Amino acid sequence: MPLSNPITEPQIPQPIARDSEVTAAIVNRFITKSGITALNQGGIATLPLSLVGDTITGVQVLVRQSPNAGVSPSYIRSLGYMYDWYYDPNFFYLINHPSDSYNILGKPFSVIFTCL
Repeated sequence: MPLSNPITEPQIPQPIARDSEVTAAIVNRFITKSGITALNQGGIATLPLSLVGDTITGVQVLVRQSPNAGVSPSYIRSLGYMYDWYYDPNFFYLINHPSDSYNILGKPFSVIFTCL
């Protein structure tokens, strides 16, 4: 019995090109900042931030626990490495956990912002 609606190749809509349209490529830029974590559990380290918040598309944070090792936020495999972060229009904040950050006190950290 023949199919009433035969299967055909899918039709993919093609963009309409107009002479007056300009195509803009999205270009990401990376901005790196670094600092030292607070010296006490629950302490906050701040970095001045001169970026427009709506241009930030990604943030990566790494605390160096030793010269050859680092931990990401909320690392829970071992005790003593927890921290969190956030930013507002003026500053980036790295917050040591109030009772579980004793291995990363006073350690260097780096932040990479991906921006449009």
